[in-house]
Parts: sequence; C-alpha cells; structure tokens
Amino acid sequence: MSHSFYKIKARQITTTIVSLHKAALSREKLKRLNAMFLLTSAVLGIVYLVQINSLSTKGYRIKELQRTVDTLTQNNEKLQLSAIEKQSMATLRQRMDSMKLVSTSTLDFISTDQPVASAR
Repeated sequence: MSHSFYKIKARQITTTIVSLHKAALSREKLKRLNAMFLLTSAVLGIVYLVQINSLSTKGYRIKELQRTVDTLTQNNEKLQLSAIEKQSMATLRQRMDSMKLVSTSTLDFISTDQPVASAR
C-alpha cells in the first residue's frame, strides 16, 4: 500500500477522533447544563413553596386580626351606648330619687375674700 493511503487513513482517523472528542465535550456540556437547569428548578421550587406558605400564613393572621378588630368595635359600641344611657337625664333622675335627694328652688352663695381652709 502506498504512503498516500496511510496518510488518508490517518486523516480519517484523526477527523473521527476529533469529532468523537467534540461529541464527548458537547455531551459533557449538555450534562452540566441539564444539572444546572435541574438545580435552578429545584431552588426556584423551594423558594416558591416558602413564599406561598408565608403568604398563606400572613393571610390567616390578617383574617384573625380583622375578626378581633370587629369584636372590639362591637364591644366599644356597646360600651358607648351603656355610657350614654347612664348619663341620660332619666337615669340621673332615677338615681337622684333612689338617693332621696331633695330639690331646692333657690340657691344661696357665700362669697368671702379670705381663703377658707383650716390648718391642723
């Protein structure tokens, strides 16, 4: 066989080796890319779950606090009505009657220029 035949075969073998090497490198890059994609997807999934959990917990807490605010508002309204009722004239008159107070028609005031107090 001639020298050129071996040269051609060497080139073919070299070309085959280079293309196999490139394919191996491209497979290795593809594996790395897939691993990075999988890792990124897992991290994003975990972050998503943590955020959703936090959001639902906060929503529950807000509803609970809103119920507390509503209850306290109702209690405040009841207390205000009770205070108004106790300050009404009818209630005051009833309390005065039960204390057996006597009403007066005239009032006399004492005026003095000197302080009125006793020292012990």
